[in-house]
Amino acid sequence: MAFIMLVCIKNNLRQHCLLTVLWVFCMCLSPMSDADDYQAHINKVKISVVDDAYVVSAQITYQLSPEALEALQNGVPLFWTIRIKAEQQVFFLAKTLVEHNLHYQLRYHALLNMYRVNNEETGETFNFSQLANALASISQIKALPVIAQHAVSTPAATTIKIKIVFNLDALPLPLRPFARLNHQWSLSSNWTSWPLTK
Repeated sequence: MAFIMLVCIKNNLRQHCLLTVLWVFCMCLSPMSDADDYQAHINKVKISVVDDAYVVSAQITYQLSPEALEALQNGVPLFWTIRIKAEQQVFFLAKTLVEHNLHYQLRYHALLNMYRVNNEETGETFNFSQLANALASISQIKALPVIAQHAVSTPAATTIKIKIVFNLDALPLPLRPFARLNHQWSLSSNWTSWPLTK
């Protein structure tokens, strides 16, 4: 599926008003084998014990598709959530012991020619001149405490699971239906699991 999008953005002190006009729309089939090309990937996961807590470090790779990059360059903010949870297997059921969600927003400011990353938990904002540096700033999980040791009754039956979720619902309303049908907006990862103990 391919389409040409014109996004007009009007900023004021109270809100960002996104007025999107879709004026040329062509339907075509894209090879399904390309569907995974733009998914985020989780690599180099390390689980250790620090101060009586299990902590997780990991490296994340983000890949923006041409459609997502075009939208970003036209002022559309992109949102990701990093989901991290400890899950215990109880017979045939998986029980979530704890879950952490890290929310990030990436936005391009054309007038300033910079990329801005906002950590929605801490409220911290960071500016970058290069997109690669902006993505790198949200590509590492550094020694995040996930769960206390005493809260895990059976470490051998417990796993740490991580998933990167791209928030399609945060896109401008007129864009959402097309984004859901277009594999170029499949920017999330699958769930990946690692044993708490080896």
